[in-house]
Amino acid sequence: MDLEQALQRFDLHSARELTQTGSAALWRVQDRDGRDLVLKLYHGPDPGNEASGLRFMQAVAQIAPKLVPAIYVAEENAVAMEYVTGQPLGDALRRSDYMQEHSLLDTARQLHAHTLPPISGLPYLADWFQRLFDLRFASDCTADLKADMQRAQDLARALLATQRNIRPLHGDLHHDNLIGSGSRYKLIDAKGVLGESEYELANALRNPKGCETWLRDKDQQKQRQRACCATLSLDPKRFAQWVAAKCAWSIALRSGGMLKADPEADLLNMFLALADED
Repeated sequence: MDLEQALQRFDLHSARELTQTGSAALWRVQDRDGRDLVLKLYHGPDPGNEASGLRFMQAVAQIAPKLVPAIYVAEENAVAMEYVTGQPLGDALRRSDYMQEHSLLDTARQLHAHTLPPISGLPYLADWFQRLFDLRFASDCTADLKADMQRAQDLARALLATQRNIRPLHGDLHHDNLIGSGSRYKLIDAKGVLGESEYELANALRNPKGCETWLRDKDQQKQRQRACCATLSLDPKRFAQWVAAKCAWSIALRSGGMLKADPEADLLNMFLALADED
């Protein structure tokens, strides 16, 4: 359905465009009770690969409604959900207020304190990581980057083969997917995936964007990894390995399947070094 059809079907009005992504258009709207909502209209006939994320959010809402925006409608290619006031948590860190990272950890702790109900149709991490395993290397890809990516491929295979306590995960839990202020943040843009808890915050270590010098400070990254493990009671070695594997997965995704170079090559090298430490 298009915008006008969605407004009529769901009794919404006062649409103001928020943003356009590769998969959807987002509008700020109001319902007949005057509540501010976000209307997300996917470009295709349905949410596509974001459907698992929606199911994850709906499951979280059943048991921890304060952690996620309320989803009021999800039909065909349209989703109407609560409009969350505030800013992405990443904005605080981009202002060099690095202590605010505790909000990410607190939110992750609250999320993982709950046992979610069964969620149908979630992919497994092994499904996602096939992109990394299928990666090819261009003739001008540097030997160092190729070697690091192959090390990460081996790490990922070993991790996937030995996962424990597999559970539904947000799948993309990082600073810019938390919206709010003060100590009140809500999770958005879940991907929805089945995997072990050590994976959940792996992508947070390469975020938020815009903090490039801080992200490449090895001592800071050691402290961040220790804080993540303490918060979620994670195995430090496996977590460090997942951080490296996730960085490599992101590089593979950006490459389009044929890797030449990548701006996070040095970050991957650092994460691999941290994963090798005892």
